[in-house]
Amino acid sequence: MMSPYFRKRLLLVIPTLVLVSFLAFWLQESAPGDPIAQYLRDDDTEAAMPLRDLRVHQAAYMRAARELGMDLPAFYVSLTPLSLPDTLHRILPLTRREAFSMWCRQTGSPGVVQKWYDVLDQYQTAILQLDPTGKNPEMVSIRTDLARIPLLTDPVQVKSYLSGLPDSLATAQRQSALAALPPIPEGMILSNWIPRFQWHGWDNRYHRWMASFFGGTPHRSWVDGQPVWRKISQATWWTLWMNGFAILFAYGLSIPLGVWMARHAGTARDQWTTFFLYAMYSVPGFWLGTLLLVFFTTPVYGMDFFPSIGLGDIPPGASAFETILIRVSHLFLPVFCLTYGSLAYLTRQVRNAMLQELKQDYIRAAWTRGLTSRRDLASCVSKCPVSIDHLVPGLCCPQPSPVLSPSKSSLIFREWGD
Repeated sequence: MMSPYFRKRLLLVIPTLVLVSFLAFWLQESAPGDPIAQYLRDDDTEAAMPLRDLRVHQAAYMRAARELGMDLPAFYVSLTPLSLPDTLHRILPLTRREAFSMWCRQTGSPGVVQKWYDVLDQYQTAILQLDPTGKNPEMVSIRTDLARIPLLTDPVQVKSYLSGLPDSLATAQRQSALAALPPIPEGMILSNWIPRFQWHGWDNRYHRWMASFFGGTPHRSWVDGQPVWRKISQATWWTLWMNGFAILFAYGLSIPLGVWMARHAGTARDQWTTFFLYAMYSVPGFWLGTLLLVFFTTPVYGMDFFPSIGLGDIPPGASAFETILIRVSHLFLPVFCLTYGSLAYLTRQVRNAMLQELKQDYIRAAWTRGLTSRRDLASCVSKCPVSIDHLVPGLCCPQPSPVLSPSKSSLIFREWGD
């Protein structure tokens, strides 16, 4: 039978994971920048594009927005002011959506704002028709200024931009845009304080995000377009290797070092080693990793002994020794950053366990029988009952653990080249 305590802790896992998913999704949604443009790796300026390329670019942007779900509501429900339209999530690009939202909050009339944006689109289309090839520098400058206007939220600045455009080009559309500029009412806008509750159904970005996590729908990276689970599996493989090496080195070095410190407890060697271990334990891993990256991977200081990032490219036909040498040179610094904190922690644990064991009656009895120190220590190590209790928590201790802190090392050294 499951104990009540274990059942209670197990039931708490579900709401905890849900809250963590809410937080992670909110952080993703709050990240600056345009994920659609990042997904397309779009660095071109629309103002300099020919008309045909501009239409292809806009179609590609809309297609990517649908693929990433950016034309869907963020969550199952929403609580928004009445001044915002209920279809705000359909407005693209994202920069235009933000400006549209700001205009609606300032005016309280989404219909008037939408009409003004429609007039601006007509004005831009008329200007594009005058220079469909995008080779006229003067027209490119006009198109650049006109493209900024839908993203502005200050009426004075918008009117200044529109007034500065040539009156001889698309005069009717320019006058219509000036006339349709939404007026900003004085005083408090009541619709900004009236909430509107909406149910958006199951087709929303959060639902798709969670479904992709459990494998229901494929989700691609905004950076390079690769499937997310493929990137995670590639990173997980090398993370496990780094963790394994870090744990192996930490335990392999801490046990003999801790026994040696216990054997020389109270001496100058023990005190200096303790000072050095506490110094290692107190150094943040990301700070030390940055220093190692600066001093030992760049030729500026003449100590570029290790490569800076990645795992190394294995040439065709390389021998096993060459392959190991390449991998070791790339993994040495990140594994060191994962190991040193745990080494300091575990060594102190082994030392304390050994000192406790040396005070036991059977050790004192062994000394009275004239056994050598070496045999006493060997007996202590083989019979010490508290070693597991002291060493296993090292796998889960917060700061120095190689299990919990590989992300900082991979972020600094970028083992898998991302």
